[in-house]
Amino acid sequence: MSTAGQGMGFGDVLDAGFQIFRSAFWQLALAEAIIAIPVAIIQALWMPHSVPGNLQQSVHLFTSNAPISLLIGVLGILQTAAVVAVAQQAAIGRPASALQGYRLAISRFPEALGFGLLFAIAIGVGLAIVVIPGIIAAIWLSQGIFLIVLGNRGILQGISESYRLVAGHFWRVLGIALVSFLMETIVSLLVTMLFTAAIGHGAVTAVVTTAVGILLGSFPLVVLYIQYRDLLQRRGLKVG
Repeated sequence: MSTAGQGMGFGDVLDAGFQIFRSAFWQLALAEAIIAIPVAIIQALWMPHSVPGNLQQSVHLFTSNAPISLLIGVLGILQTAAVVAVAQQAAIGRPASALQGYRLAISRFPEALGFGLLFAIAIGVGLAIVVIPGIIAAIWLSQGIFLIVLGNRGILQGISESYRLVAGHFWRVLGIALVSFLMETIVSLLVTMLFTAAIGHGAVTAVVTTAVGILLGSFPLVVLYIQYRDLLQRRGLKVG
């Protein structure tokens, strides 16, 4: 157990994240599925499957599908908040429950939504400029969702405290985020490719991709939650 001013090792964060992910696997998957399945249906029915060939087509696709894209984004914020709540339940020894996770997520949804929109704008503007500013913004703001959903912070307070938590640990936070997302992405791609090769393409690929996302998609967020706890511990703050 770490004490104030100390923290977990890089590998320890990943290992603890995996342990929480494994212990709450089915409830995390259920939390993912509650949003992922309706989103997959919406995308299949209303989102175009064609790839834009130029900037004009890209702008047209965005403007014509903006309401649906916005709805999917809003649902994604709710899903993220619920997964975070389930991860907390498992980490503190409570029985993990996707439904309880959504109850907490809904109670904190206005603040989470406001933060999520500001987060998306900051990242989008940063990526549009030179890519690197978007990555920097993502890391500085990475703790905001945990502070808002689990720490009952307001939007601006979540932003400012996220910055203070990350300060001095920027490269560590970036490294853990990259490794956890790469682990999930590689495993998901391998599983999807194997199923696609064995069964076929088209609709099967879409179903497999959705299923794999439901089962594995929460892993990076669980690791980031463990990192959030570690950052609090390093600052000598109450870990929740």
